[in-house]
Amino acid sequence: MAKKLSAQFLKTQSEPGRYYDDGGHGLFFTVKKSGAKSWGQRIRHNGKQLELGLGSFPLVTLANARLKAFNNKQLTAQGINPKKCTDRAKSYSNFCSSNGGCVTTNYGRAFKCKA
Repeated sequence: MAKKLSAQFLKTQSEPGRYYDDGGHGLFFTVKKSGAKSWGQRIRHNGKQLELGLGSFPLVTLANARLKAFNNKQLTAQGINPKKCTDRAKSYSNFCSSNGGCVTTNYGRAFKCKA
C-alpha cells in the first residue's frame, strides 16, 4: 500500500525500487541500482496509460514533483496529453494573450500544447 513520501525518506532511501506517493496523482519516486533518484508519474489519457518523467532528485523537490503531477492530472482532465505540453509559467499572461493554444491550470500555470 502506498503512503505519503517524506523529504527525509527521499534523502535516506538507497534501496532500488519504485515508491509511490499516496496523493492520487500517480506520482512515484524511483531509485536505480546505480543510486540515481528520479521522479515519474503514471496517468491515463484517452484510455491509454502514460508514464511521464518529472525530473531527477534532488533537482526536483518533493513539493515540485507533487505540483507537476497535479498540473499533469489537470491537463488530462481537460483532455490534453501532458507529454505534448511545455510549461510557460514565468510569463503565462503574455504568452496566452499573444498566442492561441495555451491552457491555464488552477495555479496560474500556462502550458503550450502541440496538437
